[in-house]
This record gives sequence, structure tokens and C-alpha cells, in this order.
Amino acid sequence: MRLRVVVVDDSPPVLRQLIYLLGVEFDVVGSAEEGQMALDVIQNTRPDVVVLDLEMPLRNGIEVTRELRKLGPSPVVVICSVDTDPEIIEAALQAGALGYVSKMLLTNDLVRAVELAARVCELEGGTRTLLAPSGLAAISLINFALLKTGDHVLVPISVYGPNRKFASVMLRRFGVETTFYKPGTGAGVAALLRETTRLVWCESPGSVTMEVEDVPAIVAEAHRAGALVALDNTWAAGVYFDAFAHGIDVTVQALTKYVAGHSDVLLGSVTVRDEKLQQPLGETHNLLGYAVSADECSLALRGMKTLAVRLQAIEKTALALAAWLAARPEVELVLHPALASCPGHEFWKRDFTGSAGVFAIVLQRQYTKEQVLRFVDSLELFKIGYSWGGVTSLVVAYDLRGNKDRPDYGHRIVRLNIGLEDAEDLKNDLGRGLERLNA
Repeated sequence: MRLRVVVVDDSPPVLRQLIYLLGVEFDVVGSAEEGQMALDVIQNTRPDVVVLDLEMPLRNGIEVTRELRKLGPSPVVVICSVDTDPEIIEAALQAGALGYVSKMLLTNDLVRAVELAARVCELEGGTRTLLAPSGLAAISLINFALLKTGDHVLVPISVYGPNRKFASVMLRRFGVETTFYKPGTGAGVAALLRETTRLVWCESPGSVTMEVEDVPAIVAEAHRAGALVALDNTWAAGVYFDAFAHGIDVTVQALTKYVAGHSDVLLGSVTVRDEKLQQPLGETHNLLGYAVSADECSLALRGMKTLAVRLQAIEKTALALAAWLAARPEVELVLHPALASCPGHEFWKRDFTGSAGVFAIVLQRQYTKEQVLRFVDSLELFKIGYSWGGVTSLVVAYDLRGNKDRPDYGHRIVRLNIGLEDAEDLKNDLGRGLERLNA
């Protein structure tokens, strides 16, 4: 992957700073001294990033920044000296610059953020990607950028818990009304759409209960009503489900999970299909003060190098364990999208190219909550933890009692995250735990 860069004022010192700043392979696809020439170059090349030297005449530096931001979504970064007047820098930021970097105090923060955003965007097949401090921060960014007081949003019941709570608490506080729909609704969302519906959320498969949604049908109805569709694509890692090919407008990923892959990062991403969505998202991103560190971006870039081999190994082990668990007498149901027993399996088979390592099992009805927790506690290789997607296998017990909108799994549902341990070792660990259910 090579970044497409435009340099405004291509003097040798600026180019040297640019090389140090990016620290990755790049092509200077255009350069210009200042003024209208720079604007023409931007329009013709559509670069990934524009680097602007504020040491050019003040009027041009600020005005060019302002004009560049009017053109579209290409982020503008200004380079300044340590003694540049802070008011000049502030004027550049107010004009729309994404950020500024001192020639004397260059760090890797912007370097790694630009590279990671470009790589995630390429992975998902989008046009632009913004980074956020966490997956939930990325979800919040979409809601804040695309919704306003008086709007209506549709959210699946099976959505990631904090996303549901954000809608119920924060969006409600700001006058946005939420309707929660069943994940099997598909084209039936047409009956739930209103004139004020601006956004429809999808999460496929759903969190914990793993229902696969009929995303193309939902997209068709939402777009017919003039609403945008957002998808949490974390389970598929932006790999197993081509969101934009299925009509999604904006995707979110918790890069914390499979992309970073080692349980040592908090990061999120927002990727768009249409560049027009970058403007409200980018503006909100800036106003919320979102920032990501060089260390975490570097760790996510490290994870991307092994993403393919990790996903392949995890998929193979998870499928083998899911099939084995389905035959166990202690298990009533296996909720793995690649198995026919999972709600929406037919949509997984039609729309996905593979499966990840997160799935759930529902134990038989005779087991009490205490027995289920004993099973979880007895596992040795599976650690107890929520944040899946790493190399270590995890297990969490849930209790859905009291939630009339969720399937009747009660306290018997247990979610598994399959890591990179030996498949036979994991099977033996689960087998010993299941045997203790009847002890």
C-alpha cells in the first residue's frame, strides 16, 4: 500500500519533513507552491493527505487550508515551526486543518494514524476512514454526526450492549427517538421507518445471540425511505463481509478485536462509502477531540500483518469445536452463523465468505444458573473476559432473563471466543467442564 500525497510548497525542506513525518512509502502525486494552483492539483489527484507548509505567506497558508477543506474530504495537515505564532496555528485549525506538526517536534502519532486509517479503508473497500479511541467511540461518532434532535433511529435488539445503552440514554437525552427491531425483521423494517428516520443500525451477526441479519433487504428499505445504514462489522473483521458491496453507507469496527488481535489495544474505526459522509463525520470527530496514540496505531498495524493467518486458524478451530459441541448431550443449541442451527444461517451462507471465532452455546434447560457458572469457572484454557478477538480463548456467561425481546435462552447462554490454542486442547477443556455440569 502506498499513500497518495499532495505537497503544497514543495521546497526541499518540506519534502524532507514529509518523508520523516510519514515514515511509510508514498507517492507525491501533485505539488504546487500556493494559491489556485494547489486547489487545481487537489481536485485532479484526490490524495489521501495534503501537507501544507505554514511558512508560506500567511494569507495564502490560511486561505489555501480553508479552500482545500471546501473541496472535499482529503485531510489537511499543516507543518509549522516551533516559534510559529499560536494564533496562526489556531487560524489554520479553524480553517479546517486536521492538525499541525512542528518541524522540530515531529512524532510518529500522525504517521501511524494516517497509515492505519489508509490500511483499514483499503481492507474494507471504502473511500475514507476515521480512527477513534475505541469501538464504542466510533459508534458514538456516527450517532453524533448523523443524528440530531427530532430524528428517529432503528437499532437491532441484538446490537452490542453499550450501543443499545447509548441509544436509550444519550440519544434520548438529545431528543433522538430509538426503535429497537428484531434481528430477523429483514425487509419488515419498512413498517418501522418514519419520515424522521435518518439512520438504521445493523449488527450481523448480533452480539451474544448471533443472529445474522438480511442486510441487503434492510438496506433496500432504508434507502427507499431516505435513511442511511450503518453496520458494526467487527465480527467479520472487514474481511468476511463486504459491507459496501451490500449497500451499507458507513461501517464501524472495534479495531481492538481482530485487527489489533492481541488484547492490548483500544481503537475503533469508521469507514464510509460516499465521500460526502466524511464531512459531517470529520467535523464531529474534530469537535469531540478524538485522538489516537502512535503506540496503539503501531500495535494495530502489527496485528494487520498476521490478520489473515490468525483468521484462518481461528475459523478452522471454531468450526470444529462448534460441530463437536452440537453433538454434546449437555448442549441444546449452538449459535454459530456457519451452522444451520443459528438464526439467519441462510443469510450468512449467501452473504459471507467465512466465519470468525466468536459463537455461543445454549445449555440444556435442566441446568441451573449455578451449574452454568460452575461450568464457566471450571475451564482452564478459556479465560473469563468480554473483549474477544485476541489470541487467547475466552468464555462469558450471560443471563437474558427479564428481557422479553431476546430469545428464551435465560441464564443458559455462554459465549465463546476461540483463540490460537491447539484445537484438541480446547476441546478437552470444554469436555471436562461439561462433564462437571452433572457432577
